[in-house]
Amino acid sequence: KKQTHQKGSPVKPAVTKPKKSTKGRNTAIKPASQFTGKANIELGKGVSDDALDFVDCFRAMAQKDDAGRQLRVRQWQQADCSRSGHLSLAQCDLWVKGVLVSKCVKGEGERIWSRYRRCFIHAFNRAKNVAENTEIEGINATSDDYIDQKEFRLLIGYLCVCVVMFDAFQVIDGGSAGVDEKDDFRIELKEWLAGYQKVSDHSLSGLQDVSDPTSVFTKMDIDGGGMVLLGEWCRYLAAKEVEAHTVLGQFLQISLDAKKQTHQKGSPVKPAVTKPKKSTKGRNTAIKPASQFTGKANIELGKGVSDDALDFVDCFRAM
Repeated sequence: KKQTHQKGSPVKPAVTKPKKSTKGRNTAIKPASQFTGKANIELGKGVSDDALDFVDCFRAMAQKDDAGRQLRVRQWQQADCSRSGHLSLAQCDLWVKGVLVSKCVKGEGERIWSRYRRCFIHAFNRAKNVAENTEIEGINATSDDYIDQKEFRLLIGYLCVCVVMFDAFQVIDGGSAGVDEKDDFRIELKEWLAGYQKVSDHSLSGLQDVSDPTSVFTKMDIDGGGMVLLGEWCRYLAAKEVEAHTVLGQFLQISLDAKKQTHQKGSPVKPAVTKPKKSTKGRNTAIKPASQFTGKANIELGKGVSDDALDFVDCFRAM
């Protein structure tokens, strides 16, 4: 530290790495991490480079082939860091950030994550209650409060969809693309009337061929509050994709149909399945057999220590 932080030494400026060009556009994704397969859903005009980079970071995970499934298994293991079998919104947010940071050049992944972070909750809420609702052992919650592994592909798809929708929202909000001090994350009628033509060539069906912008604004403003919030914006555009029977609309419809089957009115919440703990050294443990500590402990723990505390210590003893 004395060598690197001598008194009066200036702070070195950041080295800005030029973005690499891919498919005729600039990208912040590292060459080795760029998506090279065939996209299930092509994104057309009106989508910013940042939104395209976000989607391309997750495209391969959303594929329905074996390679996509293997990627999702690995990514689920990273996202579900607590090994609970369920993802909270905070874990989802942290996982998304990790993926972007690992795939983009220095500084760009965190910037893209920060730009679109506000819409992740809308993707999370859309995906979290598609699978069957069950109780979760040990806490006062059900699986509908979390994402489980069956819903993980839907979550990835919804993240991409919501980012593209939020990207268009940012063009109207504050009068310019991106996020700046003028943005308040809501669109008033005057902003919509001044900016709806800026997104008229967008690939989202609900933004095309708007002949009566005031009427469209009224339909978007579901609660009649005089402004369109991001959640209202996403719901309106999603409904328009389903209505237009686009490829994106078909994806959204599949998840809606699945939810209808698993969440029929009056169907009870399934009780939690209690998994028996394995016994080791005369006590119960939650540690997998292959991961149990078998060496000689430097410090023996005596009476009065709970199984959970012993499990915690045994997970780190070898280190």
